[in-house]
Amino acid sequence: MYPYWPRAVLLETASFYLNPGGSSFRDFDAFRERVLSAGNLAENERGQAFWNWVAGFPAALSAVLASAPFRRYLDWEDRWIAGQNAVYEKELHLLQRCLDACVSRYASPVREAFILLNPIKSVYSADYHWNGGCFLCSSGAFQAEAVVHEFLHPVVHPAVIEAADLVLANRRTYPELDPSYCLSGDETGQLNAFE
Repeated sequence: MYPYWPRAVLLETASFYLNPGGSSFRDFDAFRERVLSAGNLAENERGQAFWNWVAGFPAALSAVLASAPFRRYLDWEDRWIAGQNAVYEKELHLLQRCLDACVSRYASPVREAFILLNPIKSVYSADYHWNGGCFLCSSGAFQAEAVVHEFLHPVVHPAVIEAADLVLANRRTYPELDPSYCLSGDETGQLNAFE
């Protein structure tokens, strides 16, 4: 089980709604709407306890970003990312060709795709974010399969919704999936797990 679900991805999501520098929310209402409309969160994961907790995110983030140890870490991280780009140069080119094929074949709205590697993020959790026509996949390690998996969610999701009756009529369990995919086992959870 992934112990940081969903708080880690919700903080990543919140970062897209912060002012430059991260000192405050630029559009808290839009962030709140995004969280409230997310189909992969249980109600208790976006309840008042979450909103009380996330209100402190900008101040906590600002303190971390201003610290000298964190700036030293970022210098190291920049070098690490440059090394990852060199190590995975061939795989990145192959991945770009794969994503280009997916864009043309599935009429994807993607105009740009970015992989955000972070060595302190769990390698077991790849997350994706949409920002306009920009697709961002974040992970702790480069895994081309994870990028393609996340990239295809918005393409596959409408097909799963269209086939919801068939999927729900044939309820299955997916022991290989983290239980968070299934939410509480309700219809939304079943569709998430199938997707």
